[in-house]
Amino acid sequence: MGKKSRSKKGGGQSAANKLERKEKLKQRREQQLEQAESAPDDDYERPYFVGDRVWFIDRESFGEGDNPLMYRGIVKAVDEETLAVTPLQWKFDGRDDRTVRVHKQKAFPDFADLTLRFDVGDRVVCRSDTWDPYSVDFQWPVGEIEPQGIDNPTDPRGYLPRYKCGPLAV
Repeated sequence: MGKKSRSKKGGGQSAANKLERKEKLKQRREQQLEQAESAPDDDYERPYFVGDRVWFIDRESFGEGDNPLMYRGIVKAVDEETLAVTPLQWKFDGRDDRTVRVHKQKAFPDFADLTLRFDVGDRVVCRSDTWDPYSVDFQWPVGEIEPQGIDNPTDPRGYLPRYKCGPLAV
């Protein structure tokens, strides 16, 4: 003989309540998609908050960009025109009490995942006009955005280079 199932008294939801809840969730998802698809105003400036993760472009301070953790950081303070950012490399080195001042025009939100498929030195096939063999020189070359005349990404769908590739060393 098997166990008899007990009925829940007062704890279960009626079918009407479940249907109503599903409908509310569906409406909320549709609203979120509409907000994500709507183009931001040209005058709109995304606010930054303490704790935001950002990319910042500051070639003068950090050289050629071979260490992407020097261009990626955590916002520690926000002023009208600048951000105080602690680069991730400094956090890893235990120097997270220091910051770099970056103009807001030179910073943009970090929507990307921290991991990449290829490492520096890996052989890859890249496409410019045709598919050609190259090797990965840098990861996250955010310093390449400005020279190419591309706007800084303002949402997760924006262009953010993940690799800078060069000819294979033979």
